Amino acid sequence: MDDNQKQFIEDILDLLNQLDEGLMQLEATPQASAPLEQVFRIMHTVKGAANMFGFEHIGELAHHLETLFDLVRDGHMQVSDDLVSITLNAFDKVRDLLQKKNLSKIEDPKELKNHLDKVKLFLERNEIAGNAIDSVSRLSAQTTFVTYLVEVYPNIKITADGNHPILYIVKDIEALGMSKVAVEVKKGKTIDHWNMILATVSTKEEIESYFLFVEQECKVIISPLAAGNLLETPAYAAKINNFLDRKITKKQLNSFFEHINNQAQKPDMSDSKDEPTPIGYQQAIIKVKKHKIDDLLNKISELVILKSQLLNVAHQTHNIALNDVAEQIESVVGQLLGVSLDISLIQIETLVTLFKRLVRDLSRSLGKKVNFISQGVDTEMDKDIIETMTQPLLHIIRNAVDHGIEPPDERKSQGKSEHGTIKLHAFRSSAFINLVISDDGKGIDKDKIINKAIKYGLINGKAQLTDDEAFNLIFHPGLTTANTISDISGRGVGMDVVKQKISELRGSIKISSSTGSGTQFYIKLPLSRSIIDGLLVKVADTQYIIPINVIERIDRIPTSLLNRKNKIQTEVMINEKPVPVLSLREQYHSEKGGPKTSDVISINVNSVIKGIAVDMIEGMMQVILKPMGDMYNDQDFISGSAILGDGAVALVLDPDRLFSRHIKKDSI
Repeated sequence: MDDNQKQFIEDILDLLNQLDEGLMQLEATPQASAPLEQVFRIMHTVKGAANMFGFEHIGELAHHLETLFDLVRDGHMQVSDDLVSITLNAFDKVRDLLQKKNLSKIEDPKELKNHLDKVKLFLERNEIAGNAIDSVSRLSAQTTFVTYLVEVYPNIKITADGNHPILYIVKDIEALGMSKVAVEVKKGKTIDHWNMILATVSTKEEIESYFLFVEQECKVIISPLAAGNLLETPAYAAKINNFLDRKITKKQLNSFFEHINNQAQKPDMSDSKDEPTPIGYQQAIIKVKKHKIDDLLNKISELVILKSQLLNVAHQTHNIALNDVAEQIESVVGQLLGVSLDISLIQIETLVTLFKRLVRDLSRSLGKKVNFISQGVDTEMDKDIIETMTQPLLHIIRNAVDHGIEPPDERKSQGKSEHGTIKLHAFRSSAFINLVISDDGKGIDKDKIINKAIKYGLINGKAQLTDDEAFNLIFHPGLTTANTISDISGRGVGMDVVKQKISELRGSIKISSSTGSGTQFYIKLPLSRSIIDGLLVKVADTQYIIPINVIERIDRIPTSLLNRKNKIQTEVMINEKPVPVLSLREQYHSEKGGPKTSDVISINVNSVIKGIAVDMIEGMMQVILKPMGDMYNDQDFISGSAILGDGAVALVLDPDRLFSRHIKKDSI
């Protein structure tokens, strides 16, 4: 597989995500023209690009589906669930083939044969297969021709006898109608540019779509000259030939047709401007390989460390001038860090189409009526975090459709709408992203959870649990309250993984539910995996960092109160409540002595307050998280390390795993 084919796959996968969104919008609003045009345009682009890069079978499938939606545009067919489903399923198969990047399978006609047969059968059942081509031809005949000047300027070396995709694109553009082409060649047979006069029924946007995959390698300018086929009129054709033969300039050609247009009806050029915008410069978005962004962040993280060291030297030497420079560098590095982190952020909206599709497919298979709505989807998150959270969020939504939303008859008998609703609300708060996933279904039965937990021996039968404590039992491996096991939402092996993934991201999850009214999942995540706002603490000669987002309060107590109870520390009264406290000095440092007073940092662990005792607190700071070496593989409660301004290394703690580790030894 060559580089061009790899780039094709990346771009087509992006287009297929847009296609899913367009199809679902079209299904929801069948009479709307915008989603229909979007779907048709994407299919047209996929077809042309697939054929150009040698994936004829994908191109053939896209061609048949394009024919269907062209008939919808002409009013010969109506948008239906069956039409949308057959299209989604067909392109799901295309997506699956492309994601595997197995060239032999992509080129194997057998892989898509089943879907091609279904599309053809769909055409036959609607009694339009026989006249589909004639119908499309009639559409073209009825459409007004427009004559364009198409200029293509490669910014890479291309020769006429080469095999660069741009050469094939130019030939494809020529085939869109009547055309005349002039090629300007530099020394050594290198092509300088193409000038093409094209009379076609295709729109400017459709012509532009052919250059989608090479827009970084050439500049393309498409200028509408006039309505009609100018090449069929001898007087106009002569003027065009003079331009192509370089006997007149582009300015003179435009002046001639401006005069013609003033005397005749102009074509609809509402989207065009007097000075056409080059396609390669229309979008202020470029694709950057992820490893390049990672390299940039690594270099900036080194700058952050050097900045801290410089500030440390300035403070130690009491050099005012050096301190001023260090503070200016600190400001610039901080801005640079912010910009570099923004580069790796993408909108949560990229997941919404996936969620809508899941809800659509599951609700139909279960015979339920479910709407998915979203709010705040322009909120941005780190791409790595979004990728990590995709499956956990899908699992929560899958559970909501399967176990939360009731069947239509049951909802109706309870006075609810037959249509259930699942909502995703995303918003940013300080340095965190909050995701709220809610449904208006049956809710979670708290008593049922407690009874199951007692049955499995997870809690004592006499335990008095708060709502938070009861709902947190759902995250225990194997615990499920479902009456029946389904293939859709699993066998109770999912929510523990959801919790684990969120914890790995230094996030938190909380559940709220009311029987008969629905359930809400509150998820809190950091903006970035690599940046930590933490509390720097010291125990003996070792420095630790505890993430700020889990800290509830800090209290100083006499160290004598931390009396050992078995292997774990005793409970300490904090804010008039008993809090189990783990002393890092007692557990991980054998040095005798220690301070007479200790700082107890109260941590929220699964909605339960627990304490970590340290010798002293050194302050708050923002650090770059670095991975640990292999020697720390067994120490899962250490999530990484950070280099401080003086060059010292601090260990970053994962409080959740720290306490889980000791619960296994001896419950606190």
